[in-house]
Amino acid sequence: MITGETITEDQINNLLKAAAARDQRTVGAADILAWYQDLNIARVRYADASEAVARYYAIHWVRQPPNQRFRLTSPLLIELVREIREARHVNADYLYEPVDGETGAEYAARLQAQLRAIGDGQPPAHTTAEIGMNPAGKEKLAELISGMAGRMPYPPEIAEVLDRARPAGSQITCPRCHAKPNAKCSNPVTGKAMNRLHDSRIAGWAILGETCPDCRAPIGEACRELGAPYKDHAHAARIEAAKQALRSAA
Repeated sequence: MITGETITEDQINNLLKAAAARDQRTVGAADILAWYQDLNIARVRYADASEAVARYYAIHWVRQPPNQRFRLTSPLLIELVREIREARHVNADYLYEPVDGETGAEYAARLQAQLRAIGDGQPPAHTTAEIGMNPAGKEKLAELISGMAGRMPYPPEIAEVLDRARPAGSQITCPRCHAKPNAKCSNPVTGKAMNRLHDSRIAGWAILGETCPDCRAPIGEACRELGAPYKDHAHAARIEAAKQALRSAA
């Protein structure tokens, strides 16, 4: 059993039975185990997987020449689930509503939670279309866009100045050289101050402040890739999101 599973072996068995009813495959323990591992590593939920199975055989299977049809596999199902979730995001016409005084970490956590809910099929609280039809819609839309403006990416030249003024990662103690917050990192061998911060310090800082847009690791947990701890601890997109939040607070 995988810790924190998103789909159970019984549910996998149901998926494979549904596929077998369409393509007459035989299902064994090895099939169930392989699908169980693949779908949990990809964080696929049963409702999405069930819809993907139905869509594959109702739409894709029938378009294949009868003598060239291939059975649904777990990697293909994972791709179909991603397409389904992405389509929900596109169709939702979602608009994030900022909260006064929220920190970068709070913004990232709320945004990720709302996007995940939309991917799960829940309707968004706000859409640009609904706000636009409301008599006070234009004013409300302008207000929301204004609230998001502080979180939009800065031009490179401005971002560079802000990054020099408040180096990302300097807010915490370095796990490698043990430099205190706001102090420069030092070479562990020579003890001399460095012109940059250790990568592990920057990664640790991003982990404490942002959820990961790539692997969806929550705040406080290191990033993962293919079910295993990510070698660099934090994905580049997570570090960049944390830097953007820091710039916005400048």
